[in-house]
Amino acid sequence: MGSQRDERLMVRSYQPAFRFETMIYKLGSDLTLPRPVPARVFLYGLAVWPVLFILYQLPVLSTLTANVTFLVKWIGIPAALTWLLSTAEVQGRRFHVALQAWMRHWTSAKTLAGGYRPVKDTDGHWRPHDIVFISDGRCGTPPDGVRLEGPGRVALCYPCEAHQKKSVLTLRQVSLSPLVEPKLLSLADGATVRLRTGPRR
Repeated sequence: MGSQRDERLMVRSYQPAFRFETMIYKLGSDLTLPRPVPARVFLYGLAVWPVLFILYQLPVLSTLTANVTFLVKWIGIPAALTWLLSTAEVQGRRFHVALQAWMRHWTSAKTLAGGYRPVKDTDGHWRPHDIVFISDGRCGTPPDGVRLEGPGRVALCYPCEAHQKKSVLTLRQVSLSPLVEPKLLSLADGATVRLRTGPRR
């Protein structure tokens, strides 16, 4: 018995379904292309020739292309450049989209706000106060036994169980789910906060 042919189509990526682009299927009413061609290919081709015409007038390129045949110079090279521009992608963007982003970056002023208002030069540098960040233990050793002495403030981002003895407040994290709004704890001068991870002792 012969095996039946599997007619199922394997889809490896849905990315082309979300890339909207004008495609050309026919040239005129009689010539059908073997496969659809993006319309931007023809736009690239029309842009390549005038650019090459200008470049060929430069002394260095005119010397290098002096002995190149007409077909290579005006058919082969433009066709190769058109194919390269139509297939090249810069960080997932089509060439003309990436070129537009480059031109906008090069021509936009770096010291303007809103595109028209100059930014006032800063008179100095602002430096924030020292901030101590303590990990919750998911990226290394849990902060067991850490002591913080006031005055100061502590931002609690995770639920904690508190136990106070004299001027020492012991905090023990009880959940890995972060709080919707962190709790700010103010420490008076001489007060101490101790962080624990194990059972209460």
